[in-house]
Parts: sequence; structure tokens; C-alpha cells
Amino acid sequence: MNLDLHVHSTFSGDSPVKPEEYAKRMAEIRQDYDLSGFALMEHNRFITAADCDLEEIGRAYGLTVLAGVEVDTYWGHLLVYGMTGRLWERIQENGARKQEPLSLSRLIEEEGALAVPAHPFRGWIGMGERSRQLSGLCAVETLNGSNTEAEDRAARDFAARAGIGCIGGSDGHFLAELGKGLTSFINPVRSMEDVVAEIRAGRCRALTLHEAFK
Repeated sequence: MNLDLHVHSTFSGDSPVKPEEYAKRMAEIRQDYDLSGFALMEHNRFITAADCDLEEIGRAYGLTVLAGVEVDTYWGHLLVYGMTGRLWERIQENGARKQEPLSLSRLIEEEGALAVPAHPFRGWIGMGERSRQLSGLCAVETLNGSNTEAEDRAARDFAARAGIGCIGGSDGHFLAELGKGLTSFINPVRSMEDVVAEIRAGRCRALTLHEAFK
């Protein structure tokens, strides 16, 4: 099954698209493409049931709709899968806008979640080669819908050298961008726990929307 693991909505503050609008759009385009859902990775914002009922949205459109966080650090952005209320509270305890990456990655690993460097070779918001120093590193984002081909290629080369996995996401902020980058999973994925387990086990790969054409 194929998921867009990097989408931003109104909860990020830099997108005009509501979560349900993404679900409606994916339900439309999945008539032509093999798509199963998406993960909202809001900028420094963790969506809870009090904000939006993502499970209900998923049921309404027959999709898997999940939520994580894209966290700012001094080295660049980290996609955190498996975020919980407890982990988010611990991350926010220091009150910092940008987190120290090494201690953050240790905390994420300690809480059983997963940190994946976002667009690792995109200018100042990518961690680049320093990603190797993160605790529990097992994958990087090698296909990002907002990247240049050179940036994605650098990420793929890094993953190959480091012997780690590859994921993909659109980094979409608008409806037209949804699905531009995907992660293909061998096994069914219905929850963030599944996402974390499958990425850790290496049972996934980055996939373009064109490759997901039915």
C-alpha cells in the first residue's frame, strides 16, 4: 500500500488546505492511482483528537489518515512518526522554537517513536551528512515533492552509503501537490505504530506518483 508520508494542512499555518480536503482529493485521484492514505506532518504542531478527528475522516473516505510532527532543529527538519501526547509534551518542555538534534533524537528513540530527516540535502533546512549522528537512524526522506532532482539524488546516495531505508512524501501544502512523493509498504499500514515498525524493518521504499499508476 502507498502512503504520502509528508503533508501539511491548515494546522501548519503555511497551508490553506484542511485535512478533510486532502482526503477528498485523494479519494478522487485514487481512481487512477494506487493510494491508501497520508500522514499530516505539521510544522511544530501535533494534531490531537480535540483538534480534528482524523480517524473519522479516514473512515469517511476509505483512507488511512495519520498524524506526526515535522520538528525544527538546529541542523534542519526531522519528521517524527509515532508521536504521542507524552512525547510532544517532553519535546516542548524546554520551550525552544528549534530543538537540539542529538538530544531530541535520543528522546524520540527512548519513547519508541521514529525520527526521519526531512529533505536532508535541501539547503539550511536539511541535516545532510550530520544525519548519521542521530540516535536510531534507519531511514531518510529520499523523495520529496518539493525537492529538486539533485536534492533527492543526494539523499538516495546518502541512504545507500549509510545502509538505511528510503521514504517519500509530497511535502504538500496545496491540493495539487498531494501524492507527488509516496512511500510504498509491503504490509498493510493502518496506524502510526505500523508505520514505525515497517520503516524500522526496512519493509518500504520511496515511490513516485507515476509509479503508482494503476
